[in-house]
Amino acid sequence: MHRLTTGPNSPLNIAERIYLQDLSLEGVRTLTANFARAGITAPPETAQWLYDQASGYPYLTQKLCAVIEQHHPPAITQESVQRAATEVLRTDDHLAKMILQIEAEPPARDLLRQIVAGETVPFSRLKPVVARLELLGVIRDAGHCAVRNAIYRAAFQTHFNLPAAVPQKRIQWGKWIRPALAFILAVIFLINIQFLFNYVADIWFAPRTVNAPLASATLGARAIIRYDSVIRANDTKPATITVEIDRFAVPASPILVIFRERDIDIVDEGPSERRFDPPSHKEDFAFRLKSDVPYNPFQPATVHRRIDLIFESQAPSKPSETYTADLRVDYYSAAAISAGVSFASFIAFLATLWTNVQRVREAWKFVRRVAKTVGD
Repeated sequence: MHRLTTGPNSPLNIAERIYLQDLSLEGVRTLTANFARAGITAPPETAQWLYDQASGYPYLTQKLCAVIEQHHPPAITQESVQRAATEVLRTDDHLAKMILQIEAEPPARDLLRQIVAGETVPFSRLKPVVARLELLGVIRDAGHCAVRNAIYRAAFQTHFNLPAAVPQKRIQWGKWIRPALAFILAVIFLINIQFLFNYVADIWFAPRTVNAPLASATLGARAIIRYDSVIRANDTKPATITVEIDRFAVPASPILVIFRERDIDIVDEGPSERRFDPPSHKEDFAFRLKSDVPYNPFQPATVHRRIDLIFESQAPSKPSETYTADLRVDYYSAAAISAGVSFASFIAFLATLWTNVQRVREAWKFVRRVAKTVGD
């Protein structure tokens, strides 16, 4: 009857072939939900443990479940699933009948031995021996001929007296990605706790605008010094210190104000000496912080820079006084912006890499299909 259905002129050539697939992991999970009816606790990993043994083959999956139910453990473990698989290998008639079928067909037996031994055999239903092994249910299409499941592989290795392959433990990346990311974020947070504290205490919430009065009986003048106590590293816009002398003694004498930096990375942007004449005078001293030193999270103390303003009276005795401006350097904002840009660049790199990997995979699949078609 089978021969009558083949060929282009057969009146019975109306059938459509349907190749049934094994259960998916979700299908196995549906079966494991029934353990609750027997009073057996099945943890979420039970479906994966069963799938690792039977690869979703309906008969063997249900057989494993039946053996476990007969043992009736209070809770299923990976060891109990392994014991059930060992029992199936030792006692199940299904495996013995399959081996008898294989032995009855020498070409199929020889090819199966090669597959079990680890040789790569292309899968093609156009090859009668490959199609026969698939029909017997011992192999599946994995891009090449693969033994249908781990239980079959163990049975055939024993039958052909082949050494058992060392199982490669499959890394479940999805299971470890979230904990790994959480650990990395926790480490980054712990390293930067001091960074966050200093940024909040010294930069964000700290008072910034300084209006410091300088009333000097020696100079015979009253001055007000105004500036922002925070300067940003590598800021393209210069900072300023404003000096205003609004009260001179009588008789009044001019006052020379000298801008003098204490640190070599403070560079003034104009004349460093200004003459203030009565009755009132105001000048801005512009300066810039030029520093290429990056922020170091392991030395997170806020950096300070100091500038001296020297007030010298032009009276004959030339008395002088010095005011020191204390400036806090904001490396934090630059570090945060740099980290944000680096993170965004890294995400963009991963996205680009993933896109290219997908393209390479698709191209490789296309090449394999073409090569397979040509080979067949």
